[in-house]
Amino acid sequence: MGEHAHLLTKQITLDTHVEDVVSYIQLWELSNVVLVGHSYGGRITTRAADRLEGPGAIGRTVYLDAAVPEDGDRWYSFNRTEDVTARGQSVASHPRTCIDCVDPFYSDFNELKPRLKSDPAWRYVEIETGHDTMVAAPEEVTRILTAE
Repeated sequence: MGEHAHLLTKQITLDTHVEDVVSYIQLWELSNVVLVGHSYGGRITTRAADRLEGPGAIGRTVYLDAAVPEDGDRWYSFNRTEDVTARGQSVASHPRTCIDCVDPFYSDFNELKPRLKSDPAWRYVEIETGHDTMVAAPEEVTRILTAE
């Protein structure tokens, strides 16, 4: 929450986080954004990308040891109908990267790894750190985020 910590209430939901990201990108008229979600933030990344339809807003989505949506039924479990409808046009229309932290691994996301490793639509990268890799290996994360 950072500078918004004073706004913390029980009414803050996934939708609140998504709206914050979308509003920021739209307010500043940003384009070619590298939208990064860590852990739970993968859900925010997915839904924000869905909401920012059209050319140019999102350059790439990056899931940093994050919840990555499955194609099909599992993806629907944490998304609204209007986002599901928009997903086909937006999320798949830009490059997607998964940064997998493997030492030690975070078991919540293990079932997704084989699918992403073999899917040509994804850039899959492993880092030899734990779940908080942006703290443990900031230079490596930066290198991956800035690589095309």
